[in-house]
Amino acid sequence: MGQQHPLPEQETGEVYTTGNVLIRRIGERLTRKIGEMLLDIGAAKRFGLDIGCAEGHLLADLKRQGVIGEVVAVELEFDKIMSSVAGDTGVRFMQGDAENIGVRSETFDYVMATEVLEHLPHPEKALAEICRVAKRKAPVILSVPYEPYFHIGNICRGKHLHRGGRTPSHLHFWHRKEFRNLITPYVRIEKECTFATFPWLLYLCTCK
Repeated sequence: MGQQHPLPEQETGEVYTTGNVLIRRIGERLTRKIGEMLLDIGAAKRFGLDIGCAEGHLLADLKRQGVIGEVVAVELEFDKIMSSVAGDTGVRFMQGDAENIGVRSETFDYVMATEVLEHLPHPEKALAEICRVAKRKAPVILSVPYEPYFHIGNICRGKHLHRGGRTPSHLHFWHRKEFRNLITPYVRIEKECTFATFPWLLYLCTCK
């Protein structure tokens, strides 16, 4: 991920590790839709990049499902790479910045950046970098919290009340139109999920 502040421990991978059954079920809806998109693009037989993999919970789940094959995972924080739960799945890890990925242009068949862009100081730089390292017209999967519903959900469960429910590590709080305006200079939207992945926005795109 980019040069954002490190995530507080209680935020890191919360949707995968929480004991709250409801939150786990809501998170599983997002993971399931991401998996369906990866199946649609034939990711199991393609070379992919996952940006901001954190502790690798999503990657480990996708590997177990068999929907992804060879993947490089980029993460800014070395400690997260070392503690990754996807370490024994064949994923190749690289410490790096989402806004300056250290690989040559047009390397990857597809790119994922899920729950990452909201943490970055300059998400537009990350989007430009995604399009640089992806092959021409390659699929791109993006997800971010759907605001204001995400931070309203935090309020309802008593989280971050002093910040009006806004997650401390989030630098951006996009509603649907704002996020579409951010990404459309870089990618063409092929599929949008809002209700099925609520309270997240999920997009299957292609690089322009």
